[in-house]
Amino acid sequence: MLNLEKKKYLTLCLFFFTTLNLCSQSKEPLSIETKKIDKKEKNCTYKIEYPILKLGKNSKYDVNHIKSIGKILIDDFTKLEIYDNEYECNKNDKNAPSFSLNVGYEVKFKNESILSLYSTFSSFTDGNAHPNNIYKTYNFDLTTGKQIPFESLFKTDQKFLIPLHKYMAEALILDKSISDKEEFIAAKKNKYDYYLSPEGIHFINLFDVYVMQAAEAKVPYLKIKKYLDTEKTLSFVK
Repeated sequence: MLNLEKKKYLTLCLFFFTTLNLCSQSKEPLSIETKKIDKKEKNCTYKIEYPILKLGKNSKYDVNHIKSIGKILIDDFTKLEIYDNEYECNKNDKNAPSFSLNVGYEVKFKNESILSLYSTFSSFTDGNAHPNNIYKTYNFDLTTGKQIPFESLFKTDQKFLIPLHKYMAEALILDKSISDKEEFIAAKKNKYDYYLSPEGIHFINLFDVYVMQAAEAKVPYLKIKKYLDTEKTLSFVK
């Protein structure tokens, strides 16, 4: 006979399987699988890859927290109407120019407490000079199911933006995205989209100019360690 814990686990799996496909028999506490949508409607073509979170059978994660994260990701990747006219598919006009949408993602960092994802939404309408690209990041605290705001990475009593901008500009010059620090200083912000990697924090969406959209700056943890709130969201930084 199945013991009580296993019965509970199987019940949860059956309940969530049809919506978030949340459970698996994997030994890994939390795994991520890729699902695909590949379809054509009249003059519109969609190719979408999106992440599905799965709990291992002995996972200690709160199932409701993981379910909440999974719902956010599925909604963002598959419910395109939330982007309000970013995608210009005209299904009602057979003479409208052809439209295509490509969506993908990459897991940038995952440990016991944090998940960082990077996604690209790229749409193109025939006749336009270039595609419309949107780059997004998702940083989740797996223990709470909440997203990690940019400002929570840093100690509140430290003026971290001054050194942060310095290191960001240096990174952009190093990879030849800019030739002079002033090019970045003119566009600097008080808040940034970011993702985490084992080496540092990667900042994206730095410029509004199309040709600079994909530029990103990586700042190693060691360079800004004294500004980081290491007791909270960045507790994994050594």
